[in-house]
Amino acid sequence: MLGEEGRRFVLRRNPVRQTEVQRAREQKQQALEAALKKANTYLDEHPRAKVATQRRHLAARLASFKVQDWLKLTVSKQRLVLTLDKPALQAAAQLDGCYVVETDLKNGCGRRANDP
Repeated sequence: MLGEEGRRFVLRRNPVRQTEVQRAREQKQQALEAALKKANTYLDEHPRAKVATQRRHLAARLASFKVQDWLKLTVSKQRLVLTLDKPALQAAAQLDGCYVVETDLKNGCGRRANDP
């Protein structure tokens, strides 16, 4: 892809990095589900506990994990619920493992690694 001032952008995808990012996203979701279960258990065991307080703690955790685009936290009947937004997750995963190399070499200049 050609840019301004003769710069050329080479777009690539690293499948290993793509898998790593996907695995990290899954681990974040599992950690949040465990925290959600713990919070709901706490709410069940402590009648004076406030749902809003547990919601605030989990919302802060969602923000620190940067997953609030595809994981939503809601309250339903004094219970906290995590909802997965599949289209948003697919949109977030679309660029996993992608990177851009910027160069000022003209197309066809330079040698490839497997050229003699």
